[in-house]
Amino acid sequence: MSGPSLQRLTLLSVIFHITFFAAALLVIRQSSRFVMPSPYIVNLVGPDVRSTGKGETHAVTPAPVPAPTPTPKEKKAMPAEKTKVVKQRSLDKAEEKYVSEQIAALEAKKRIERVAKLRNVISLKGSGEGKQVAPRGGGMRGGSAGIDDYYAKVRDDIYRNWGLPSALSDKNLEAVISIRIMKDGTVYVNRIEKPSGSSLFDRSALNAIAKASPVTPPPYEMEIGVRFYP
Repeated sequence: MSGPSLQRLTLLSVIFHITFFAAALLVIRQSSRFVMPSPYIVNLVGPDVRSTGKGETHAVTPAPVPAPTPTPKEKKAMPAEKTKVVKQRSLDKAEEKYVSEQIAALEAKKRIERVAKLRNVISLKGSGEGKQVAPRGGGMRGGSAGIDDYYAKVRDDIYRNWGLPSALSDKNLEAVISIRIMKDGTVYVNRIEKPSGSSLFDRSALNAIAKASPVTPPPYEMEIGVRFYP
């Protein structure tokens, strides 16, 4: 049996190589193809959207922006004009206080002078000795025995109507009230020449004078001072 001829072997070799190259070319073409993923929609107005790569989308919540740390407020410097106004107000208050004190001192001085000018002053002591003790401040001045007796009657009339509050019986108080006695015995209060500093004590003295009016008619219209003390 004779072997294959040279021509036959050459033809088989050519067919084999052509088949091999054709198969290789087919494999290369198939491997170069790729699959496009499914399209997805992005909302450009709404929140951020993140794609998972599998055709699904998820909204992405933006990270919160931290609030700015408040800085301490700096003290504003007071304008020069405002500082001047504040100082001026302080000076005005000091001046007002000084003027008020001077006015009060002058009024006190005038009251003392008016008391000293009273021709007659009778005194009433709330402890029950008002009718027996001599008037404080030098007694009743400027008159005969008849006038002195009349002052004693006026003192008794007022004393009988004076109800000294028991809470003030041991206080160091003194009130001087100027009164005018008309010819018919009616008594008018001119002014409180010296307040005691206790409104309750002063009211009790004024009430005693009001209740005592009218007193025994005087020989003529007169002005006298009545001193009250516990």
